Amino acid sequence: MANRKGRQPQRTCVACRQSADQDSLIRYVLAPDGQVLVDYRHKLPGRGSYTCFNKTCLESAVNKRQFQRSFHGQGVAPTAERLSDSLLEQLAARIEGLLGMARKSGQVESGSNAVLASLRKNGKYALLILSDDISEAIGSKLKTAAIQQNIPVFKMLEKNRLGQILGKGERSVAAIAVGPLANAILAELQRLAEMVREN
Repeated sequence: MANRKGRQPQRTCVACRQSADQDSLIRYVLAPDGQVLVDYRHKLPGRGSYTCFNKTCLESAVNKRQFQRSFHGQGVAPTAERLSDSLLEQLAARIEGLLGMARKSGQVESGSNAVLASLRKNGKYALLILSDDISEAIGSKLKTAAIQQNIPVFKMLEKNRLGQILGKGERSVAAIAVGPLANAILAELQRLAEMVREN
């Protein structure tokens, strides 16, 4: 039976057994060599296994050998560290891709002076991304100005890499304009934050 319009297929986390929309879960598939792979974009062929988007469920699935059960005893037992590292790499690549799209469509402002000046004039941003190596003084000023407007702030990438993605020299901050692309970037950043959070 076809799903009602707008309704996503439901899948069950192999760790906690909670059901959720397929797109809100992490998908895993079995590679031809028996390795369990993270299929973050849900594009790889084959039977899928799923966990919630948190470290607890991923680690529980590994520790309780739920992936082997899901794949009917086939495959090499994965480690939580390997799966987590792969997921974080795919998440970071997705965020970088979305940032590149935002740049091409003129929805990113960068440079600490320009962004700070805009924030102080109540410039409307959906979110800020600060580089991992931003100076403490500048980072504090940007965070304070953003928090006053309830704008979420995230840290990732180094200045050089952030600048490369934005087609610039080194950049310590990227401010994303309100819109669908910003919403997509925000969702991925929140997933990234959830996965790196300590249990």
